[in-house]
Amino acid sequence: MLLLNLLDHPNILSYKIAFISKQDLWLIFEILEGGSIEKIIQAHYPQGIKDQVLIATILKETLQGIRYLHQNDQIHRDIKGGNILIGADGSVKISDFGVTAKLKKGQKRNTFIGSPCYMAPEVLDQDGRNGYDSKADIWSLGITALELAHGKPPNSDLTTMKVKLL
Repeated sequence: MLLLNLLDHPNILSYKIAFISKQDLWLIFEILEGGSIEKIIQAHYPQGIKDQVLIATILKETLQGIRYLHQNDQIHRDIKGGNILIGADGSVKISDFGVTAKLKKGQKRNTFIGSPCYMAPEVLDQDGRNGYDSKADIWSLGITALELAHGKPPNSDLTTMKVKLL
């Protein structure tokens, strides 16, 4: 929750408050009426978005949010259409910071975290010796670009193990 309190950027979903009810932790965020890019594509663009300007706009806004995270030593680790939300005003915001991690300059991570179809090869690395850094988010954004253009990410019809092996 501390991370959520610190994030303040037009392309990052705004955290409002947290509270505990019985044994459940509730996190309250702003509402973006359009929903996720993934759901919008499934409902309206199953073959992908054909308007390249629209794709470029979504990617640009998402990249600005990623840049903000990276400038603040954060790596999101799960950039994908399901974690990019659209507001009624057309705003584009990154959400779901459940696997976000602090990453100081020169530091690398070696945990297998994220959505396999969007993972960079170094994240999928079997032994994790070399690790990965914030560039993994850029790879995921590239896969998201393919998702926008084609309606789904590459290899989305394969099992996690098959994606990892490929």
